[in-house]
Amino acid sequence: MSSFSDQALGVCLTARELEVLELVAGGLSAKEIALRIAIGPRTVERHIDNARLKMRARNRTHLVTCAIASGLLDARAPDDQGELFPPALVHGRPADLEAILLL
Repeated sequence: MSSFSDQALGVCLTARELEVLELVAGGLSAKEIALRIAIGPRTVERHIDNARLKMRARNRTHLVTCAIASGLLDARAPDDQGELFPPALVHGRPADLEAILLL
């Protein structure tokens, strides 16, 4: 399984956790994310919790802040769909590398 890492923080998020994280950063609720990516809302909550625990964030806001600070998410303005895209994704898919280390 491919994952995205931040070596300095010891963070290794799965592609799905990163996908959910970018949608959270775009301001979507768990229910909205679930509808958009065709999974259950409880599964979305689980991905958020897993990412939060891996990044040692206190809440969703802190999670997004940590992700931007570590380079997992780009801090630029949202696009026309209200989403922020992580630099490690190209057209919604991981880049050709098995894992991407962000320094």
